[in-house]
Amino acid sequence: MTSAFDIPTMFDHDRFPAMTVPTINSLDTFRQFGHEAKLARLFRHILPYLNHWQLRQVQLVNRAMDTIVRRHMWRHPSLHNHPTSSPLVVFRRFLTCLPYLRPVTQQTIHTLCLSPMDESLYDRVPKDFLITLTRYIPHLRTLNLSRATFFSASSLPPAHWRWQHLTSLDVSYVEHMSDPLLVQLAVSLPQLCLIRLDGTPVNHGVGQLAHHCDQLRSLSLTRATHLTDEALVALAKFRNIHVTELDISECQKVTTVGLDVLAKYCIHLSWLGLAHTPLTLATLRRWDHRFWKYLDIASCQQLHDDLTAQPQQPQQQWNEKYQDDILATTTTPPPTKASLSLYDLIIKAPKLQHLSLSMPVIRHLLSALPALIDVDGDSPSQVDRLSIHDLPEHTPLSTLDDLRRLFPKLQHLTLVRGYYQSDYKHLSFSFDEDDRAPVTTITEESIKSYRHGFAFLVLEQRRDLLEGPSLW
Repeated sequence: MTSAFDIPTMFDHDRFPAMTVPTINSLDTFRQFGHEAKLARLFRHILPYLNHWQLRQVQLVNRAMDTIVRRHMWRHPSLHNHPTSSPLVVFRRFLTCLPYLRPVTQQTIHTLCLSPMDESLYDRVPKDFLITLTRYIPHLRTLNLSRATFFSASSLPPAHWRWQHLTSLDVSYVEHMSDPLLVQLAVSLPQLCLIRLDGTPVNHGVGQLAHHCDQLRSLSLTRATHLTDEALVALAKFRNIHVTELDISECQKVTTVGLDVLAKYCIHLSWLGLAHTPLTLATLRRWDHRFWKYLDIASCQQLHDDLTAQPQQPQQQWNEKYQDDILATTTTPPPTKASLSLYDLIIKAPKLQHLSLSMPVIRHLLSALPALIDVDGDSPSQVDRLSIHDLPEHTPLSTLDDLRRLFPKLQHLTLVRGYYQSDYKHLSFSFDEDDRAPVTTITEESIKSYRHGFAFLVLEQRRDLLEGPSLW
């Protein structure tokens, strides 16, 4: 008797044979378990890229997939992707369901993001939300409370509470953040490794944070309006070796004294944000540039003045200087940190990948580029992401070619310009054809057709940048 699978069809006459799906014997349980285990390992890499509806469909495949998806969803509960309810409503339901979850499920939750979450006149976050979280999610590792207007000192649990497993906390731009509140958090979170305090009025609480948190290694204080040298000295005193990431950009009350103390004790920084600070070239030389992976020295006016005050050497003197270095004997001592130039600090940093500069620093580096490349060959820079601030109007398009020579591994380039005079020409009744920017200048239209090895090239405006770079 001929089975249904033996009946010839029109697909049997195709040029290429049809693909066959490998079958697994239902009795060979060991082999079936091996295939499911391999599929489970591979599928974990795909889950973060699936939306809520696709995850629900994957759960219906079998029990093994349902377990994997359920564990993934509980590890990072999403409160902002519900199709009908607001994040606030979903969070209130989440708090209600927490006491009834199994202990295994409660221990699975590792990351919780409560930002953004807007309250209304009638729908508000419960005041004891943090008490509920600390009681039923003891293994939480990452908590995001950025811009949370509902978080204050009254939200904290009673005295002598601990959250032993929490290692990452984001309380940036929290209205009610203060030094006493930061001290209470420092005492109750002893395992804290990363914390963001951007835009918060904290000062001496930073010293208490460094004193109580022995594992602290990453700290972001961008736009901390009340931060002074007192906090920097305390940070350098307690966390002189462990701190590897620090961002104090746009802290107006920081002086050169605090920066010198940081440069003296915290020399192993791999992430260093110093934009809009009174940074000098002598202070920058104190840090060990061999550890730099991220450096932001944009809009440092004192650094720009130091570069302007330095005498410009002609190309012949540059060549003679470096030829003498090449022909020197092996007994010649290596250059000290005090004698390193800005080119040596930035371009020759072996691990530096992300760099943010202003246009005066770029001009200084490009001025020394021809002589240095003639002697050393190709530029040794490892930078692949570059941000240039204060880009002047009518900048030649050939500057991008020079940047390619200065940073040969550059892939992502961001040009941040200020307010141009041409931005307001549409408000005038007269428009002169000669005032138009030539094609050879950097404009939004010209960079669209200019790639030349750049995977990402964009021109932004200063007013569009609401927040600085993130540590995460």
